[in-house]
Amino acid sequence: MKAKPTIVGLGTVAIALGLVLSLGQAAHALISTTKHNLSVSGPGTIKATSETRICRFCHVPHNANPAVPLWGHTQNSASYTIYTSSTIQGTTGQPNGASKQCLSCHDGAVALGSVVPSYTITSGSIAMNQTYMPAGPSNLGTNLSDDHPVSLVASGSDPEIVTNPSDPKVKYDSTGRVQCTSCHNPHDNTHGKFLVKPNTVAGDFGSQICVVCHAKFNWTSAQNSHRNSTKLYNSVPLKEQGCAICHKPHSTPVATRLLLGSEEALCNTCHDGSPAAKNVAGEFTRTYKHPLSTSAKHDPAETFTDLNDSLKRHSECEDCHNPHSAQAGTHTQGSSKIGAVLLGAWGMKPVYDTNPWTDPVSWQKVVFTDTAGADMIEAYLCFKCHKTLARDFNPNNPSYHAA
Repeated sequence: MKAKPTIVGLGTVAIALGLVLSLGQAAHALISTTKHNLSVSGPGTIKATSETRICRFCHVPHNANPAVPLWGHTQNSASYTIYTSSTIQGTTGQPNGASKQCLSCHDGAVALGSVVPSYTITSGSIAMNQTYMPAGPSNLGTNLSDDHPVSLVASGSDPEIVTNPSDPKVKYDSTGRVQCTSCHNPHDNTHGKFLVKPNTVAGDFGSQICVVCHAKFNWTSAQNSHRNSTKLYNSVPLKEQGCAICHKPHSTPVATRLLLGSEEALCNTCHDGSPAAKNVAGEFTRTYKHPLSTSAKHDPAETFTDLNDSLKRHSECEDCHNPHSAQAGTHTQGSSKIGAVLLGAWGMKPVYDTNPWTDPVSWQKVVFTDTAGADMIEAYLCFKCHKTLARDFNPNNPSYHAA
């Protein structure tokens, strides 16, 4: 005997329809007062000349492309120049998903009023007071090499990269990719720049969105020099600026690692006698000083071999200092451990040949392993470039200086 079909009551349908309508009205209410309201009633300078519907610029109820989220704006079919870095943790490719949809306006290559044709807009074009996204911070262009990577699948063993963020607001998409919508909510501008949560809070640590995915060693410590709560840069405490002291997520002057300047020039923005920091630049004007390269050869992914290659050798700020980990203070007298200003730096730990020192060759044999953290002593930092000095610290020597 066949089961009778279930009949959904009209009341149930009405409740479901009411829920859909209420959600739509809530989104409409949030977006209507933002620049993403491109209709004739929009509050921004860019708007339609007569179109009154707010959602139609991005969505279409039928024949959408793609179906989710009923996308109704023309997308750019050309390729983008994407972000690259020797330290990127994950795989990237051409923008897809929500990022590709955001770029259909924000790459400046597709007309703002170009939409998927429908029975109400058969021409596929909405008349606007500006045809394309004007030049400025909202126009990212098709060269995304100086922007935070999108459509990225975060992976790797680096503990400083969070591959599955637990913050309910900063989320990867359903395929596990970092998208524009991981940091921005196109329907809600409550926090400014359509951010999903406040990135900077007065009196609190800045870059609160950044640290959800970037768990830099010691960066969130109150003792971190670059998160000092009292020192000011551009009249704002370093604590509140966070990552923005050195980085910018979009259209940065130095594309790799999204820096605001080349390494030494960026460090000297503060370390040239500015009230926010010690005058380190002044130390390099003295007669006797450690040589400093400004060749931009340093790379965080470099190895011991790179530092001992005559064509790659260099001595730049980050060869000794980790800006994400450094704290105020030098090493403790009587200890060989690195000082607070060197925290997070890596070095080369020597492993000595144990043959008798009387062998004129064996005593000089040294192999190295790279090390960091609690095992790090200052001599290991020097050995990165001065490897031959390690022979003089061999405890198998009849006389040696302790490292």
